[in-house]
Amino acid sequence: MENVDIENCHIMSIANCFKIGTETAQDVSDVTVKDCYFFRTGVTGGYAGIAIESADGSAVSNVNVSNIVMDKLASPLLI
Repeated sequence: MENVDIENCHIMSIANCFKIGTETAQDVSDVTVKDCYFFRTGVTGGYAGIAIESADGSAVSNVNVSNIVMDKLASPLLI
């Protein structure tokens, strides 16, 4: 997967709002995430606003994240 642009969105999750990984069978590159609002309703918790993982050995490269606002998430970033 390559050349992915995500922008201007509001995402509510009880887990990770934006995530690459866990079962990545192929390489991931050139991903841009910008101008987004990540949140969880209710009490603070969940996992991370942004999670980037390569549990299956795929190469993850050139991930650019900017201008992200997070609310009530346990962690902003998990790599």
